[in-house]
Amino acid sequence: MSDLVSVLVPVYNTEKYIQHCINSILSQTYTNIQIIIVDDGSTDNSYDICIQNAEKDSRIIVVKSAHLGVSAARNKAVELSSGDVLFFVDSDDWIDADTIELLLKAYKSNNFDFVACSIVIDENGSSRTVHAGTSKFSSHNREEIVKQYLELAPLHGSVCNKLIRSDLIKYKRFNTEYSFSEDSHMIWEILKSVRSVGILDVPLYHYRMNPNSITHQTFGDYQIPFFRLWQKICIDVMLFYPKYEHIAKGQMCNIATYFLYKFTIHGPSNPAIIKELRVCIKRYLSYMCTREIFSVPKYIFALISVYAWIPTKYMGRLYNYVRNR
Repeated sequence: MSDLVSVLVPVYNTEKYIQHCINSILSQTYTNIQIIIVDDGSTDNSYDICIQNAEKDSRIIVVKSAHLGVSAARNKAVELSSGDVLFFVDSDDWIDADTIELLLKAYKSNNFDFVACSIVIDENGSSRTVHAGTSKFSSHNREEIVKQYLELAPLHGSVCNKLIRSDLIKYKRFNTEYSFSEDSHMIWEILKSVRSVGILDVPLYHYRMNPNSITHQTFGDYQIPFFRLWQKICIDVMLFYPKYEHIAKGQMCNIATYFLYKFTIHGPSNPAIIKELRVCIKRYLSYMCTREIFSVPKYIFALISVYAWIPTKYMGRLYNYVRNR
């Protein structure tokens, strides 16, 4: 009997795109699928569109909840799923017709814990491919994939380009405190349990650059949990992957530097956050020189931000100047 694949779609105010998303899932060449759509309290016609589709195809299950955020919607979808493997699709994105078939074939070829594919980013009528790997198909053990995650390798922090064994997620939860990069937290938790991962460098998932999504909102305090996540990751790495400690701490410093740069542009709401970022940069500055992650603009900006007194309002201009040299 063929594996049941649960396709999980959180929805919030995407009436312009949701039908395209659903059509792409219904058009899959692999047909043993279950489609769980959780409407996160949409105020437009998204829910009605989903219901209309469910009335035409019994594989679709639609539920509506209060507006609690994408993490809560994904948690609900996972709870309702009964598939052997899970695949997440955001409601403003879409997938190629053979996505599930190709990923499932790769997944079963070596009993992988999950398989990832490349994505196509679509923005204003143009597109570009972000590659998940360097060869058409590759296999990686846990340590290799953890190292790639710490190096912020493309796509490793997203759940939406991965076919994942259901029990890796079924008893975990997306952190509802995160409204930004909530995927990264879940993927890190998953990586603690995997044995092997497959990377299929074929662009199958289409990511739409939606200007209304939270990813593209003005920088602000809502992104601070991502900084907190990396503090936790550093502790985990020191305990379980000590040979990668230099990469984790260097990346922690890179992220703190980026946040400090962003706050100098958009304005900090809490001076204590600025102080904490500067302390973090000073503590981990030497790790920024780690070969795998070294960035000249960030390093110069980090040096000046902790060892030279410059009015905050000029720091962003300084970073842009260094970056463009």
